[in-house]
Amino acid sequence: MLKTNLIDSKKHLPQNIIKDILDIILFNNRYTKSYLTLAKLFTDEYHVTEVFEISGVSNVLFYNEYGIKLHKSNEFKKIKLENLDIHAENSIYGAIMYNDKEKFISFTEREGFDKDKKLISKLYP
Repeated sequence: MLKTNLIDSKKHLPQNIIKDILDIILFNNRYTKSYLTLAKLFTDEYHVTEVFEISGVSNVLFYNEYGIKLHKSNEFKKIKLENLDIHAENSIYGAIMYNDKEKFISFTEREGFDKDKKLISKLYP
């Protein structure tokens, strides 16, 4: 549908579609891997090697997943993303993201649980 309605009809360039897909990650990061996969499909299909004005976080995520820098910026070296699997099912963050009350309660009842711990990540600006 994206290909037929937007790209093949020449309404939008593939680079703009990829930029839009990667920009969504910051607002709906539960599906980060799916968005990265979709962007990769477009880069492969249309042989896109550079996308302008994408967020540094999206650029780093895409590079970490596929080894491709879509935008050559100086900002790339400044961004370090640790804990990219914070939404894993066996983490408290995954329990929150997937609204799993039972798992969340089990995490909070564990010995050593720190109620004041804060998640600091570029994925959550």
